[in-house]
Formats: sequence, C-alpha cells, structure tokens
Amino acid sequence: MANACVPNIGPKERMKRSFFGLVMLAASVIVAVWLYHSTRVVRAAIFFPIFMSAIGLVQAKEQTCVAFAGRNVRNLDSGAETISNPSDLAQIAIQARKVYVQVIVAAALATAIFVLLPVNR
Repeated sequence: MANACVPNIGPKERMKRSFFGLVMLAASVIVAVWLYHSTRVVRAAIFFPIFMSAIGLVQAKEQTCVAFAGRNVRNLDSGAETISNPSDLAQIAIQARKVYVQVIVAAALATAIFVLLPVNR
C-alpha cells in the first residue's frame, strides 16, 4: 500500500514551479529548433533545458520541492517552516527521490529521441 502524499509545497509554490517548467519547456523547443541541424553530440545539450523543465513540472505535480526536502522544510504558502515529524520527513524523502527518478528518466528519454532524429544538413 502506497503512503499518501505529504506535500512540502502549497498551491502558490506549485504554480511557481509549473510556470518555470513551462518557460523552460518553451526554451527547450527553441533550443531544439536551433540545434536541429547540429551533430548528434551537440544535440545532446538539449538535456539541460529539458531537465530544468521537467524538474519544475514534476515537482508541481508531486507537490514536492526537492530542495526543500533536502533542507527538511516546507512552504505551504505561508512561509518556510521546519518539518519535525519523522514520518513526514521520511515520506517527503521518498517523494523527492521519486521526483528525481521521473525527471532524469523523462529528460534522458526526450534527449535520446532528439539526438536520434536524422541529421539533415
């Protein structure tokens, strides 16, 4: 049985991360267009903006800020506060690892697809 989500970010914080993720997604598209006629090795640079986009979007979806998780704090829109409940800390750590895994897998897959597109010069 999966544990229930213990958010460490509130709706306003999630909106900030969603906005950042969407801005970085737009930047990723611009970079992809710019790099499309480059070599496959150069195209791999798309990983970084895709990673940044995914980190914002996945944190918002999972209601978990990985930076806050690392500092044992939460901001449920009323300012940062220390988390002292051990079970909350443990669940948030699990959620933060899940965020990292999802982000790395998504960024790696998107990068691989882009890198493997035929090179048209």
